[in-house]
Amino acid sequence: MVWRVGGARLEGDGLGPVRHAHDGAPEYYFMFSGAAHVETGSERFVLEEGQLGLIPPDAPHNFLGPTGDDDACLFCLVAPNRVESKWRVRDFADGSESLRMQVATPFVDPVLPGDDHVTAHALALSAADEELELTPHGFEVVYLILEGAVTLSVAPGLSGTLRGGTYVHVREGMAHRLKASEPARVLRMDARFKAVHGAAPARDGG
Repeated sequence: MVWRVGGARLEGDGLGPVRHAHDGAPEYYFMFSGAAHVETGSERFVLEEGQLGLIPPDAPHNFLGPTGDDDACLFCLVAPNRVESKWRVRDFADGSESLRMQVATPFVDPVLPGDDHVTAHALALSAADEELELTPHGFEVVYLILEGAVTLSVAPGLSGTLRGGTYVHVREGMAHRLKASEPARVLRMDARFKAVHGAAPARDGG
């Protein structure tokens, strides 16, 4: 999603800019390029290019536009993204104004923000690396390609090349392999989009 300098909102965003919350669901903001004013709870601050922010479940929040002369390009992920409780714009949960966004910079900070619904992993890949193999159980995976190129192969035989600025969503139970075709940086986000008994997102980096 992009908020162009001089624009009034994120392009294609039918809701915003409206302060809202997601019932029981956290949200990731990744600032792909530019920097932007954001709000979580009663706190307003600037999310810088390359930073990953985690908005806690039930926290009132808003994305308020670019800070300078560059367009603000944002990737966001809500999980679980329930149709029946997608947006709350009033009657926020008690204590939610005290909730704060957790922020880290992938490939700089050793630990990225996460919770029981979502976790993030910074993957620095080279063409010489062995391919990564994964079959997600109890969670689903979103790969956001930050730079470089990778080949994603999905059983039984579907494959394609993903380049910087693209992403792919891999459903639960779908065996797949990821291989860098040139040096690449990838942000992998594991998300429990639906209720799964006794399951939690993977916390390993593989």
